[in-house]
Amino acid sequence: TVPRTPFTRLMEGVSWINKKVNTITIHPLPNILVQQFELLQLSSELAPLMSFIQDLSDKITLKITTTATSATTNNVLTHTIIMTHKDQTASLYNRKELSIRLYLYYLHSMLSNEMNRTGNGNDHVIKWLKNQTFHSCLLACCYQMILFSYKDHHLTSHFKTFISLCGINIFNFIKVIEPVIKRDLTLPKPIQIYLKNL
Repeated sequence: TVPRTPFTRLMEGVSWINKKVNTITIHPLPNILVQQFELLQLSSELAPLMSFIQDLSDKITLKITTTATSATTNNVLTHTIIMTHKDQTASLYNRKELSIRLYLYYLHSMLSNEMNRTGNGNDHVIKWLKNQTFHSCLLACCYQMILFSYKDHHLTSHFKTFISLCGINIFNFIKVIEPVIKRDLTLPKPIQIYLKNL
């Protein structure tokens, strides 16, 4: 058995993320997700929703870029190679894209589960799809998984500031991440533990 080291644990999370989002694109959106919104007669909601997600992710990225720059200035980086500000900004924008793609993956997955569970009674599904707090919580959850997996500890340590920036509270956040933790059997153990301890 190959011994587990911090590097192998890092690669486990990164590998898991890449597998999850491998077939997920932002432009264009996944056809299967578009079809789900069509089935729910919510096609007109999809463009405003993605605009909201893009705006929120831009706001998060701007904040964590500022935090990362401050951490670099104070030599608090956990990376073994000190990145230039330009490289670091590019890296954080990559985290943004991964977070949105992971959000789209979980949105489709949760929609599938709920639509299968409720059959033709989709009123409940439509209600939470129109709830911005739900989407903010899900995006925040995905951002946290990405930042943790890439070992951006100088960013994950500001969790209270993070959820405040997303306009959510810890109670709503926990309500959304619970089904993610319980239903995704592929979720690596370190990420499960991290989310449970938030």
